[in-house]
Amino acid sequence: MRDLRVEQAVHRLQTTDATIDEIAAAVGYSDGVTLRTLLRTKTGRGVRELRLLGNPSSGGGSLR
Repeated sequence: MRDLRVEQAVHRLQTTDATIDEIAAAVGYSDGVTLRTLLRTKTGRGVRELRLLGNPSSGGGSLR
């Protein structure tokens, strides 16, 4: 179940302008701090990196 919530959070980061707190609430976490930590642990990337991967036109390009 946790992996599904992480996948949903990554998708929302990459496809919306929602804040990390809004995304955390939407996928079932109590706050953005918890989600940030979990994303870093599971993906090895921070929120900013994940957003840029979903929207390379924002100036980040591929981070791989």
